[in-house]
Amino acid sequence: MTPPKLRFVCLLVSAAAFAQNQTTPATRQTPEVPPAGAAALTAQDAPRPTAETTLLKEAPDACAYKPIDIDNPAYAGQPFQNPPMLYSKNGVLTTKLEVKFTDPSKVKIAGCGVKLRSFNGALGGPTLRLKPGDTLRLLLDNQLPTETPQEIARQFQDEAGVAHIIAKPHSFNTTNMHYHGLHVSPSSKVVDGKVIASDDVLIAVAPGEQQQYEVAIPKDHPTGTFWYHPHAHGSTAVQVGSGMAGALIIDDDPKVLPKSLAQASSPEHEKIMVFESILYNTHGEVTTIASFFPSPNPPTPEACAKPGEDGTWECSHRLTTINGQIVPIITMRPGEVQRWRMVDGGFRESIELQLDNHPLHEIALDGIYTGQIDDWGTATRALDLEPGYRSDVLVQAQPCTPQNPTHREQVAAFLLKSSPAQALPPIGGCVFGLWNRPVAGKALRGIQQREGLLAIVEVKGDPVTDMSLPTVAEMTALRATVNLPVGDISGQATGVQQVVYKLGQDPKGAKNYFQVNYGSYDPDNVRRLQLGKTEQWNITTIGDPANINGIPPLPHVFHIHVNPFQYKRIGSGGQPELVYKDTLFIPAGDGENSINVYTTYTDFTGQFVMHCHILDHEDLGMMEVDEVVKDVITPMKMESADMIQHHHH
Repeated sequence: MTPPKLRFVCLLVSAAAFAQNQTTPATRQTPEVPPAGAAALTAQDAPRPTAETTLLKEAPDACAYKPIDIDNPAYAGQPFQNPPMLYSKNGVLTTKLEVKFTDPSKVKIAGCGVKLRSFNGALGGPTLRLKPGDTLRLLLDNQLPTETPQEIARQFQDEAGVAHIIAKPHSFNTTNMHYHGLHVSPSSKVVDGKVIASDDVLIAVAPGEQQQYEVAIPKDHPTGTFWYHPHAHGSTAVQVGSGMAGALIIDDDPKVLPKSLAQASSPEHEKIMVFESILYNTHGEVTTIASFFPSPNPPTPEACAKPGEDGTWECSHRLTTINGQIVPIITMRPGEVQRWRMVDGGFRESIELQLDNHPLHEIALDGIYTGQIDDWGTATRALDLEPGYRSDVLVQAQPCTPQNPTHREQVAAFLLKSSPAQALPPIGGCVFGLWNRPVAGKALRGIQQREGLLAIVEVKGDPVTDMSLPTVAEMTALRATVNLPVGDISGQATGVQQVVYKLGQDPKGAKNYFQVNYGSYDPDNVRRLQLGKTEQWNITTIGDPANINGIPPLPHVFHIHVNPFQYKRIGSGGQPELVYKDTLFIPAGDGENSINVYTTYTDFTGQFVMHCHILDHEDLGMMEVDEVVKDVITPMKMESADMIQHHHH
């Protein structure tokens, strides 16, 4: 077997061969919007803590804000690894997740030792696997240190200095857990004097505290790809942006799956892929939420040199990881079919996926089978992943032929752009790149978002002759087993809920407004929804009036807990498709366009949240509490003369 260090080296071609033979993929610069006039939204206007820069030693070079050498086998190009898997047994998955800082002497990203908030001291959490009807018993053990009052005050100023805040945010070391996409109870209960939580994000777990979660998965819950991450208001972006996320799989009944899909989903062929944009400063740490604000647009060296901008995503030169790995190598045999369960666990970055010469055969969105097969690829549009999205795709490896040539030169060219080393001699190989290629108007930052090589697929070995893709008819039959309506439910809607995401600024540009329906997050402001009712949700975005030269309407990402919604999207072939999702990209509003989705509030009463899944937007106020109740009618209080007199004295 080729040693791991040599495997990545083998992908490269000589500089001369590259210069003579290669046309590089269209390079797109990378960031997100605030255009001119939106300066108050950018990181440079946030109050910047300076204590750590004077107290800490000079930053090690590996942590500097400079391009990462992905040609270096010590940093990238290792064999792909699935996260650790934890399975339920006899209907229960019992586990503990420790929230702690990573050990910088053991955990490194591209050579930089990082001290980041984490699950179990690793970059990314284990994959939790359950079946419908199972119970997850998870003990969340917050071992992070208690912050000093001065640290908490500085963190608060980080947020309150740039946004109008009503609800005081939690400290960066306060946490909790959200089971993203699961249709489970959002409520907690008290048993023997102790709080036992389900998917309750309105509780907080302070440093030094533990919280027991008991999440009952309904017997008719859809099988699919979900995920978990912290959700404490004020610390979500910092914690998820440090790598605190993991996949949660509700496993299929093998007897229901088509044989071809069951094969592709077996441990031998399945890939769990949690994409994360892990951000860290020049000391390998996260100390301020301002780093998670948008980079300058465009992120030129001059713009990134401005105070505070160098630590934002585009300016920092950090790279998207898959399960904590930079550009892992996925090995496939010709003809092999793999199921890739993909999660966009980033705090704000879009991912537009294309795999050289191979369509991505999409079969499920946000954990729910579509009943169709959509083929996304270089010949069609890229597959769109926004923060919080999941997509299950099938990939069938094609051997290299004159009609299907290797892309090792394109891949090598990209590697060499970041490499200070001399180009290496050409060595053969059947290689394809998995790329992030943002497109105008689709990604949160459009064509400004940086093109990136996310992984490398290497096809080699003996052909596989007994694997195939499922048919559309088989996927349609599989969708019929999911406990969600196949037909259009819009005709059943008996009410309308409206969502207006507003990002605006003071006329002086001093502070921003991160709002839902013109109000910042207030846990006492609750939208009431009636159990069993089907409703339309009309969602749009708005900015400032043009006459004040403020922030124009920007795209946002709608996410609601507990109940998925039905949405009509345009499939890869240009045809409309009814799909179910829980997270959705909302394009910038122009005063007219809006998105309609439809949902039914089934099974569970209780309070949960709806918010923008750009996580710093959520932390800064773009969130609201929703509550499903049995009766939305509240009787008026009968006030006596005595009570009225009491109020006036």
